[in-house]
Amino acid sequence: MDTVPVERRDEALKADLLARQAMRIADLQAQKESCQEEIDAIKRQILDTHEPGTYQAGGLKVQVKTGSRRLDAKKFAAAYKPTEHPELFDLKPKSLSSVEKLVGTLNLEGMVVQGASTVVVS
Repeated sequence: MDTVPVERRDEALKADLLARQAMRIADLQAQKESCQEEIDAIKRQILDTHEPGTYQAGGLKVQVKTGSRRLDAKKFAAAYKPTEHPELFDLKPKSLSSVEKLVGTLNLEGMVVQGASTVVVS
């Protein structure tokens, strides 16, 4: 009768457990990616069909938000040199709203970066 030493049996069990755990993690990661792709697709549909605002959706609230606006620091610094316009800088460009008041929105055309719009479900 061949008996497998306890140590070798334990190693085989550990190896089997590790393989099953790795497979489960891979399966869960694939599910997570698939779910995230579906979530992103649904959010894109909502962004395509709804203006910014808050909407009731059954018992849930859906918020469609515009992306944040901010200065493109490199373009701004190229157009308004810090040495020539120090009042517009705090070691970096001031906030967009501050600069718009000082320079005017039209003078910032091409220098403002708009972030992506978002959807929040709560």
